[in-house]
Amino acid sequence: MRAPETRCGPSALPDPRGTHCTTHRPIYLDRVALDFPALVIVAGHIGYPWTGEAVAAATKHVNAYIDASAWTVRRHPAQLGGCGPGV
Repeated sequence: MRAPETRCGPSALPDPRGTHCTTHRPIYLDRVALDFPALVIVAGHIGYPWTGEAVAAATKHVNAYIDASAWTVRRHPAQLGGCGPGV
């Protein structure tokens, strides 16, 4: 079964609903990962510009992961390097 993925970080396109990009912060994944330990969480777009929060969630929870496919390896922020199994 494919794991659902959530957007983390702002979109390049304007949100027609007017949602402020702070609702996409990876810090909110912490509560979800705790409340639903069987749920596999994939945080898209490395959580940029809050990459540190995404790294913290992925290293704290065995069910949280970071998707870095939107970035080339040479553009990954320093916080992403060698973080552990969830990255």
